Amino acid sequence: VRGLVRDRTSQALLISGESGAGKTETVKYALRYLSDRSASAKDATSAAGVDRALVAANPLLEAFANATTVRNNNSSRFGKFVRVYVDPLSGCVASATVDHYLLEKVRVVDQNEGERNFHVFYQQTWGRGQNPKRWRLLTRGAKTDAQGVDDAADWDATKLSFKALRVETSVVEGMEATLRAILAVGEASFEAVEIPGQDAGSRMAGLPPDTTTLLGVAADDLAEALVARSVAGVRVPNAPAAAAQARDALLKGIYARLFDRVVSLVNSALGDRSKSDAFVPRFAARDDRLFVGLLDIFGFECFQRNSLEQLLINYANERLQRHFNLVVFETEARLYRDEGVPVAETTFLDNAPVVEALEEGVLRLLDEECELRKGADGTYVAKLDRLKLDPHVAPFRGSRKN
Repeated sequence: VRGLVRDRTSQALLISGESGAGKTETVKYALRYLSDRSASAKDATSAAGVDRALVAANPLLEAFANATTVRNNNSSRFGKFVRVYVDPLSGCVASATVDHYLLEKVRVVDQNEGERNFHVFYQQTWGRGQNPKRWRLLTRGAKTDAQGVDDAADWDATKLSFKALRVETSVVEGMEATLRAILAVGEASFEAVEIPGQDAGSRMAGLPPDTTTLLGVAADDLAEALVARSVAGVRVPNAPAAAAQARDALLKGIYARLFDRVVSLVNSALGDRSKSDAFVPRFAARDDRLFVGLLDIFGFECFQRNSLEQLLINYANERLQRHFNLVVFETEARLYRDEGVPVAETTFLDNAPVVEALEEGVLRLLDEECELRKGADGTYVAKLDRLKLDPHVAPFRGSRKN
């Protein structure tokens, strides 16, 4: 903050590390410091309530975007960049805003063994006096509780966070209904049916009675959206596997929009109206206000099964490490040499080849394959093998099942 006030230059704090290293807790301490510093200044330029809202927003974001993994009971499954706008004269907090990245949407419908869905599902379920084991989406990882975690008490904390941020009761009730709807739609199963003159279709079953009321759609419309698709204006039936994929895609999309709404409510409470609408493009206009930025991304992990989001966050960590290597080792050493200052040669692990393999191989080919009308997993893997990215990308040795 002193650097911002003295130099009239925005500051940034990058918080990185592997899962469980303490990144989320470090962000909390940093935000608490900025909040306490602003509150103690008692200056008229400090926006009323913003310093307190900074701290109050944490339980809400953690409930909707953190989860229990095999390495961490409170692992952030998204990345966020918090801008705390500071008055350059007094150093007091004027407003703040949150941008979020790479929410691990796949967790809504599937979890690795020993892991849980997002905290908020278990919090709400226990808060309603229900056992999470009754819901398919909460048992995919065969784990419904976490050591040292009291989901019912945490649900009370989440509701207090809504209240502290002055979110209207009707909005909170709508979000609760959406969470219940996601769990209910997750119960849907699909049975194969024979359709004369067409490919095999499917029929939806197992949907709880109040699902369509919670979701706000007619039962027939929901079923039709999942058991069939439109190709060039022609109705094409979905086989049971395709219908299940459509169900999962719908649930991931709903949860992503719900989290967008949560973040927009947080931004509104933090006094930054430019980010209070979830549908306003981020970075749409230049902002010359001075801020202290805190970047918190979920850490590098390697599971038995890794989602696309995990691959992308690992890639982001590799890029950050590459930036660190470039600034700390290569650029500084070059500056010393240019100024004639003797400096010993520093040995470090250069991850540039790994970054290149991901950018020019894995991700580039994935983009290309997704653009093809008949893109397929097997074709994509074959293209990767032909690039010979070993040792950074080992040749595929397995089957579709493993």
